[in-house]
Amino acid sequence: MIAPDLFQTLPKTIAERISVTLPGLNTCEAIWGLFNPDELKKRGVKAPAVLVSCAAAAQSGTRSGPEHDFDLRMLAYVITRDALGLPRDVAAAGICGTLMRTIPDRRWGPHGVGEAKGVRCHPLINEKTRDAAYSLFVVEWIQPVALAEFTPDDPVPLDIYVGIAPETGPDHLDDYDLIGGDA
Repeated sequence: MIAPDLFQTLPKTIAERISVTLPGLNTCEAIWGLFNPDELKKRGVKAPAVLVSCAAAAQSGTRSGPEHDFDLRMLAYVITRDALGLPRDVAAAGICGTLMRTIPDRRWGPHGVGEAKGVRCHPLINEKTRDAAYSLFVVEWIQPVALAEFTPDDPVPLDIYVGIAPETGPDHLDDYDLIGGDA
């Protein structure tokens, strides 16, 4: 499992991995929350760019003890501009295609991160992006994670008990014998 700070660091970790996969990006960084066309001018993002964000988290299950599974809704905003011989929408489609081939089943490295699933892509192109001469797409996916503090090297105690029928079950806990170890 992983430390709780994964929720804070996963977007940055993913952005770092994407920048290795797409070295031609001018910007590849983590952001918080949603990104919309109004922010293109405010942020001054240098295209081509990928901005990675965790937009939401929902508990998907509970394991034994304090370990809880969550599905993180991850977003990768793809921002492009026209370049010599490469229209912005074509450039965005190329970057999105690379991300859609890269993201499925990725764990991104840290312990407790499950395989990415449910990858999808859609444009966020509207009048504002067209007027600003940008193309804006978003690739989104679900990233399962386990949020609990656990070090894989920690010993896991294993106690084996034996019970003899019919004296088994919750009503007969005192009838079980510990095998090995201290009784």
